[in-house]
Amino acid sequence: NVSLNAAPLSPVHVTFSSAKGHITLSPPVLLFDWTNYSTPAHVTAAAVDDWVDQAPVLYRDQVVVSVASDDSFPACKALRGRSACLQAVAYNGLAPPPGALNATILDDDAAGLAVSREALNATVDNYGDALSPGVYRVRLTSQPLKPVNVTVMGASAFTTLSPPTLVFEPAGWNASQVVELLAAAPTARRPVCPGGALACPDLAGRHESLSHVVNSSDPKYDVLAAGSAANPAVELRVSVVRDEGPAPRVTSSRMVNLLNGFEVVFDGGTDQAGLSGSFSCGAVLNLSASDETTLFGVGAACSWPDAQTLAVTFGSGNPTIVPGQPLRLRESTLRTQTPASGGPAPSLFSTNQSFALVGPSVPTVPAVVLSASSSVVGVCDDLTVDGSGT
Repeated sequence: NVSLNAAPLSPVHVTFSSAKGHITLSPPVLLFDWTNYSTPAHVTAAAVDDWVDQAPVLYRDQVVVSVASDDSFPACKALRGRSACLQAVAYNGLAPPPGALNATILDDDAAGLAVSREALNATVDNYGDALSPGVYRVRLTSQPLKPVNVTVMGASAFTTLSPPTLVFEPAGWNASQVVELLAAAPTARRPVCPGGALACPDLAGRHESLSHVVNSSDPKYDVLAAGSAANPAVELRVSVVRDEGPAPRVTSSRMVNLLNGFEVVFDGGTDQAGLSGSFSCGAVLNLSASDETTLFGVGAACSWPDAQTLAVTFGSGNPTIVPGQPLRLRESTLRTQTPASGGPAPSLFSTNQSFALVGPSVPTVPAVVLSASSSVVGVCDDLTVDGSGT
């Protein structure tokens, strides 16, 4: 707080500045006259922050005060309402005693890492693959003098880091950088659970403790120990998002009554293997192109009348498939229909699905009728009817 202890002759300008430039003052100038000279005015002194950790260095500075006034007696007399000019004081050039406004500045910048845990929970689907990533942000708490490399350590072999190393430059030191972690089930087997089961010991949640190794030519950062208060560890939680039910299973496979194809029915809606319209049956059934032609005929095709039924239509020629023929679904192709609730898409594929074709419920049997002139075909003639070309 600054005030004058006696009325001035003329307006007084009091200017504040820093001797070494380590201090800012607000306001830098005060103006006093005979009406306000005794009213204290507040001046704030603040250290200039360079954001660089230089502790335990102490800065010493001094507030320089300059006082200027015309100290004019005639000007005092000329003011209306003022009558005590003989008692007024001259202020020009006045200064506080040396050392009266010395300042000691402690550097409060500290090198370290600030970690922001936005959503440090990664998810794994029922198949065992990474689903949603865990994310966190890292920034420096002070400006480094040299580049700082931060390497994330401690992740398991089944967790992928992006990026594994962060580089902070002095120019952009206070910008946060993002680390993304994708976690998969801790086994290379897919699906993780045998037979496509929904649960097994290898498909379970887990925790991973992540640390940060810091390297820099800046000595303040190069000594940051992993796991310390200035370099905190991060806990990643990995959880499993399970399908609402098992993968589709074949419940029946029967030839149609017209004998020109067959239908495979599943125990629930499927994702139709992402197929629509007419497509090659080998896309869903485990058949080569030549096997498909041999069994189903030339130009055979498959389609989905609905999400629960696969229809096979025979082609021309002479299809060789008969009731009892074993067939198999193609692996890693067919999944359950996405739930209407809008939850995550099912991840488990139908696996080890074999089935045998069953004959039609009520087969349509061709009736042979011969209409011919008796002069062409006699009642005692031999006659062979071959329907293989129909």
